[in-house]
Amino acid sequence: MARTFSRTPPTEGWWKCCQDQREINPEIWGSTCPDCKHEICDDCTDIPAQARPMQRSSGRRVRCENTQHAQHAGNPTNRSRTNKRGWWICCQDWREVNPTLWGECCPDCSHLKCVYCTTL
Repeated sequence: MARTFSRTPPTEGWWKCCQDQREINPEIWGSTCPDCKHEICDDCTDIPAQARPMQRSSGRRVRCENTQHAQHAGNPTNRSRTNKRGWWICCQDWREVNPTLWGECCPDCSHLKCVYCTTL
């Protein structure tokens, strides 16, 4: 089955809740965090606008076995194909995330899995 990717949603105007670090789309949720019901305050931060795809992917040139996250890579001499059923792709940095190890949080950018992230 071929993978399909949706475009990363624009995050202009989004903010991050200071209580639970969730990224909030104000067009949907307004000024209240849907998880913890916290109202936006001075400690909450604005989320910077998305970088162009070329800028986002340019830092991902190192093979997985050489990164701090090598524990999920398995044995580098094992060339068998990894079963990626259930894995998801982060819509922020296009990282393939193993939910068994990382759950709903991308280990590279700390983005929580959302409706724009793609499940493999």
